[in-house]
Amino acid sequence: MNMGLYRCMIKFDGIKEYFGHYEKSEMAAEAYNHVMRIKYPEFARLNVIPEGKLTTEEIEHVHNYCDRRLKKIEEKYKKDNMVDVESISYAKSQKDKLIDKIV
Repeated sequence: MNMGLYRCMIKFDGIKEYFGHYEKSEMAAEAYNHVMRIKYPEFARLNVIPEGKLTTEEIEHVHNYCDRRLKKIEEKYKKDNMVDVESISYAKSQKDKLIDKIV
């Protein structure tokens, strides 16, 4: 199993959460951007990813993986109210808009 050279890790309330290992640094950067757009849109400092560095399939793969991880995190911390449900549904609507914009 190849883990990839680059990973995306983000802290939520001081707890490290991982959003995948990727072969390309741009994929890890997109994972970070995607999660930050969902969780902290007003504070997010997003990575600049040059146009054409990622295919539509790579972007979809990253977004789908991050959405699944966010759902697991939501379930994990639901009792503690650390992750809110509205962010997950927002992610799904934003994913479609972003892919349409890139393509």
